[in-house]
Amino acid sequence: MPSPPELGAVEISTEAFKDYYRSFRDPALRHGFRSLDDPLHLDHLVETAQSSLTRNFVLDFDDAAAYVAFDLPALSIATLLDAERPEPSYARWINICYPYHHRPLLELLAKRYDFSPRLLALMSSDPRLSRRSPPGSHHEAAPLKKFWSRHLRHPRSLRPRKGLMSCPSTLPSQAMTQL
Repeated sequence: MPSPPELGAVEISTEAFKDYYRSFRDPALRHGFRSLDDPLHLDHLVETAQSSLTRNFVLDFDDAAAYVAFDLPALSIATLLDAERPEPSYARWINICYPYHHRPLLELLAKRYDFSPRLLALMSSDPRLSRRSPPGSHHEAAPLKKFWSRHLRHPRSLRPRKGLMSCPSTLPSQAMTQL
């Protein structure tokens, strides 16, 4: 059980965060943040964080409190970044799910935090696309090795016979030692 001074710190921190979010005109910021410490919201917040439909979240926290908002538009995040953070806030975590779908938000963060063009390109590239060199290039991609097409040599006694299973448990114990 927390001691009374710790309880007071939690209440001060919680009120500072609430006042901070109320100070915004943007409704996404004013009403979007929820306390991770509130048991009434926790299940919903965890469910939203795990959802494949979640685009992003911003988490402000300190030793005593944590507040999170989901799916903020880039303009709201820009407003949040331009504002001075409340006194107790030690850290802000901005998580972008599927960043290659959110290039405007990445560009906003790149400008704010001075990302190199290479880092921005890396963060905003779709990992599902092939990275092969164009045909005729001097640096064409090496042919893929077919790992599974290798022919494994088996002693004749271990080759599966028609109608028999070839799993090791059906082989004689002497043959098992040869494996």
